[in-house]
Amino acid sequence: PTISRLGKSSKLLIFDLEEKVKRTRRLYRIKVILRRVVIAVLTLVWLLLVPLVLSYNQGITKASAWYFSIQSGFGVGFGAISVEGMGIEFLLAIHLLLGSIYIAFILTTLI
Repeated sequence: PTISRLGKSSKLLIFDLEEKVKRTRRLYRIKVILRRVVIAVLTLVWLLLVPLVLSYNQGITKASAWYFSIQSGFGVGFGAISVEGMGIEFLLAIHLLLGSIYIAFILTTLI
């Protein structure tokens, strides 16, 4: 049957269903955008902020700090560079946690 032949209640049900579909699509778009924002923020923190803090606080070059950040963030930890200080050790613990979450988030996004 065409929509013109349906009763008022059927038309309302179809309209309600169409609105729910539109709302679901909007929520999905928001979810995708939020996921991309989270990935971007985690990437910036993981790749830029922690190495800058390490280079400033520990007196090592930015390249060495970035190298240390990547190796510790991936959980490899070669031990070529070590840090000292309670605040930096806490920052690195957060960095390791963020690295693990980042890798898991990227993998779940790609799969």
